[in-house]
Amino acid sequence: MFNCLVYILFFCFLFSEDVLFSVGDRSIYKYDFFQQIPFGEWSSLDSLSRSDFENSFLSKELSYIESLNLGLNYHSDNFIKLQQRHRQLLINNTYEHLVAHPMIESRALALAEKNILDQVLVHHILVGYDGCKLSGVFDKSQDDALAFATKLQQEFLGSTRGVDSDSLFSVFSSFAIKNSDDPSVENNAGLIGWVSWGRVMPAFQEVAFSLAPLALSAPVLTPFGYHLILVQEKKPSDYFYYNPLVLKDLSKKLCLQSLSFDSLKQRSQAFDSLLLSDGGFKIKENVVDSLLLVVNQKYSEGLRGNKSSYLQWFKEKNLKEVLFVFKGGGFGVGWFLNELASVPSTRVPSLRSAEDFVSLLKSVVLQKEAVLLGNKNKVHLSPFFKQEYLKHEKNILYNEYVSFLINSLPPVDSLVVEKKYSKGTFRGDYIKPRSVVYSEIKTKTREEIDAAYNLYLSLDDFDFVLKEFGGDIKNPVSLGRGGPLATTAFDLKVGEVSSPIENANKTFSLIRVESFVEEEPFTLDKVYKQIERQIKKGLQDSIKNNLAYNLKNKYGVLPLNIK
Repeated sequence: MFNCLVYILFFCFLFSEDVLFSVGDRSIYKYDFFQQIPFGEWSSLDSLSRSDFENSFLSKELSYIESLNLGLNYHSDNFIKLQQRHRQLLINNTYEHLVAHPMIESRALALAEKNILDQVLVHHILVGYDGCKLSGVFDKSQDDALAFATKLQQEFLGSTRGVDSDSLFSVFSSFAIKNSDDPSVENNAGLIGWVSWGRVMPAFQEVAFSLAPLALSAPVLTPFGYHLILVQEKKPSDYFYYNPLVLKDLSKKLCLQSLSFDSLKQRSQAFDSLLLSDGGFKIKENVVDSLLLVVNQKYSEGLRGNKSSYLQWFKEKNLKEVLFVFKGGGFGVGWFLNELASVPSTRVPSLRSAEDFVSLLKSVVLQKEAVLLGNKNKVHLSPFFKQEYLKHEKNILYNEYVSFLINSLPPVDSLVVEKKYSKGTFRGDYIKPRSVVYSEIKTKTREEIDAAYNLYLSLDDFDFVLKEFGGDIKNPVSLGRGGPLATTAFDLKVGEVSSPIENANKTFSLIRVESFVEEEPFTLDKVYKQIERQIKKGLQDSIKNNLAYNLKNKYGVLPLNIK
């Protein structure tokens, strides 16, 4: 405990020197930056990409500060949205805290906390055996694979005594290409790459992180076979640049990755069942039947069910009965509807049966109970929860602030629209393209269109054939918009008749060109809305593109100059 305290105090002192900027009583630290983009990814970016990300980071951070100054977090819709997000995060974190964390072995957590700040550059040779999870067919038994891996280890150590590091890895690559059963060895010659804690199997990572650079492991068994592990070097992981106060909970999250989904699901279901049984949860089936009767009646009327419609239908019914009892109290339909209103729509299933309704009701009760347990256990006060919620709060308020700026734009001045129209017309932007007008005879079969065409050829009277086969004159169409008919029409002269044309929908046509309409400018009234939308979009894009610049100037924030 003392060592952990010293560790945290050391890093708090270290990061106190890494304030990127301050606005009033709010300071943004370097770890805030590297929790948005991993240090390794940042290091690989070119200067332009770095500048883009820095502006994006500043836009979000300064928009958040500006949103708080404007009180956007207290606007009714935003306030409700933030409350709902806080509640859902509290539920999720409570289940992690009370259900998942107790499943972590103390040794696994200690190893994660010890190694979370490091990453290792790893090479390996993999020896598969009959029955391992590695794809392919293997002749070796597990014992034979162990013996072979041990032999490779001894041969490698014997052949690399006294060699320099470059030669060491060259020899290892040769050994890997010749002996490894890893399917990717032909491409990587045994090099896995940089590995941080939690990214590979527990047995593998425990050995890899315990090795000194340039040291080769004894054979390590995993479900895929026996590994010989060679560590090239160590360096700080991306987590090294995080807020040290969240590392303990992050270590737990890494440990959870090694637990199976089924085991977590079973533990969660057992936890839920115990909460309900301890509270004496009991549903009044007759009230559930009454609510389902409402739903089925609405379904029979052709209506579709979702969260909003369920709330409306049940309120219209105005049932006053007790729906269920729990922890010594009775809860009515009104309580259920009030709680259902705060549940995200995506988490409300379709209600088709009593089982569906009971499942939804239990979920609502359990979520309410999880909130109470979260507050009781102070889950919301942990540094990790605060950071996670703050990230969501910043994202929500950033979007709301941008919307606030866009909605604050004044209406587009008609003189601006007219000016853009004049310039655009001069450039050819608002020009109605050349079009063609033609008469068409259309039939369902080749035989019918051939008969029409032959009649035209014999009479040389297209108007008669047009009337005889029920054809008519079409509205003007431009090239590229009328399919094969328009394409054919633009190749004809006025008064010229085409040969039979097969359409894309397997019908057939015969056409005569009546006239061509030359291109001309659209009148302003035809394109006014289009130009108005273009101007609005330009203004909106300008707000987004200049957000970081404007807020940096407002708050006097200098370039971050992050190395």
